[in-house]
Amino acid sequence: MTLHRPGSWLLLAAALSAASGTTAAQTPAARWRTLETAHFRVLFPEELEAWATRVAERLEDARTVTAGAVGYLPPGVTDVVVADPLAAANGFAISMLGSPRLVLWASPPESGSAIPERADWTDLLLVHEEVHLAHLLRPSRSPWGRFSSRLVPIGPIALRAPRWVTEGYATLLEGRLTGGGRPYGAMRAAVLRARARAGRLPGYAALGSSRNDTWLGASMAYLGGSAFLEWLEADAGPDALGKLWRRMSARRSRTFDDAFRGVFGEDPETLYRRFAAELSWRALEVERRERGSVRDGEPWLDLRGGTGAPALSPDGGRLAAVVRVPREPPRLVVWSTEPDTEALRLRDERVARALARDPEDVAPVESGPAPRRRIAELPTLDGAPPESPRFLGDGTILLVRRVPDLDGDLHPDLFVWEPERGRLRRLTRGADLRDPDPSPGGAFAIAVRSRDAFTQLVRVDLGSGGITPETAPDLERIVDRPRVSPDGTRVAFLRHEDGGWRLVVRDLGGASEDSVTLPPGAEPSWPAWTPDGGSLLATLAIDGFLDLYRVPLDGRPPERWTRTIDGAIAPQPTRDGTASYFLRIGAEGLDIRRVEAPPPTARPAAGEPDLAALVPAVPPR
Repeated sequence: MTLHRPGSWLLLAAALSAASGTTAAQTPAARWRTLETAHFRVLFPEELEAWATRVAERLEDARTVTAGAVGYLPPGVTDVVVADPLAAANGFAISMLGSPRLVLWASPPESGSAIPERADWTDLLLVHEEVHLAHLLRPSRSPWGRFSSRLVPIGPIALRAPRWVTEGYATLLEGRLTGGGRPYGAMRAAVLRARARAGRLPGYAALGSSRNDTWLGASMAYLGGSAFLEWLEADAGPDALGKLWRRMSARRSRTFDDAFRGVFGEDPETLYRRFAAELSWRALEVERRERGSVRDGEPWLDLRGGTGAPALSPDGGRLAAVVRVPREPPRLVVWSTEPDTEALRLRDERVARALARDPEDVAPVESGPAPRRRIAELPTLDGAPPESPRFLGDGTILLVRRVPDLDGDLHPDLFVWEPERGRLRRLTRGADLRDPDPSPGGAFAIAVRSRDAFTQLVRVDLGSGGITPETAPDLERIVDRPRVSPDGTRVAFLRHEDGGWRLVVRDLGGASEDSVTLPPGAEPSWPAWTPDGGSLLATLAIDGFLDLYRVPLDGRPPERWTRTIDGAIAPQPTRDGTASYFLRIGAEGLDIRRVEAPPPTARPAAGEPDLAALVPAVPPR
């Protein structure tokens, strides 16, 4: 590898413009460097050199592995731009014949996201994006196709394949080549199960849409597309997709549907409907097998879209969450935890009046949660939505907003919101902090600093905004979701190492820490302390199901609090520890539910039913 300054500012500016949208993030005025390998030229700002070096060391291996799986090895040199404009995990490929490019964002993903845990993030990102290049740069074997590609440098697959094919195939191989990825994660199975059971799988036309504004609708090209391709391969054989790519790039020009019919015998829409029918049966079969043991609490608030994790006030009287509704900016809402008695009274009066006017009418069945009174609401301000709310002892709320610097790069910073006065006060500037959790007295918070692809735990003084490290910055081991113990002396958090997330408890201000013992194969996310400080309530992914478990810190086996068909995440225990609020995965998004603690004798069931035949309604082994 050779390190030097980049030679083409035009290339750099074009790639960064595509990466950052309308912002001027990571402009050519920054101190840029270049690393070169045999087939890649990696351009990066100086502060991202450590992660860019890691990327450069793995690119050649990823190229060889993905080309072997796809069946085509792209020639020439690929330009790779490393940046971090939005403080978010992402990447994309620009598959122009003769001048391909990759744009990779350095921030690691958070735990509990749709990106599964059982692989190194850098490997997942490189494999997914390099599959795009090996797949979409395959040239046409048609004389006319070769001629037209000189005018418009796009290959026949990139030109004709729908989005569900390109993203689904990259996701399929992301899992197959890394042993992790979305195909092996519990989240893909949970989303597909929830949509299929409700009859809400997208139609064929919507499967590849990037403008689908239903919950995770644009992500169905990855989740549903990869599952559909797996289903097609299972029936037509392991070389079926390779045959499809060869037919699409053949000397004889074909539409995607024509090429597809020549391999699978029918058009893609017809077979997708069959796939959707079989997936729906598998999801309903999971429901049938689990029906007698389901324990998913009671509805507390019926919401749609990507609702954020709930936060409970110290007195237990208020609950806050970020509400994300399609086509609307996110907003932070605070509700009373008591039912809205006035709304209930008015509802009962309306029903009574209707029955008085028409005694033969029938009163409606009230099956949803009781109405809740909204106390306060913080909208998205200046394009920066509120994130990760946590109550302080005085009733104010600590939260995160991603604010642009002078170059347009977004930096997550801490703010304090006073719901009663409507006042928002900024606590840090350019600190790159996420997911803070305050101490019981409100003097400090523990947060994750994610900067230049390194993560670490830091202590933030909530009076001055001063920051002191709790752990050293680490490129290899990602830390996430810290939670301060009820006595303020320890912090529980997640750490990604050895291809998976580990649940860790660490003494604050010291180096003593312990990994929490979990059942074999369990993947943890969303830890929360129980009020007594002796256990953690967390989401564990076991056998493809996401459920809440109370995990004692003395080595006793975990106690299962929920048994859902679709999934339970983000627990928020009540003050007395006898119940927990949580988010339940549904067909239209996440809603808030409440579950009571199980009887003391409850334990994880031994001998879970064998559901391997129901993939992709459950993850493959």
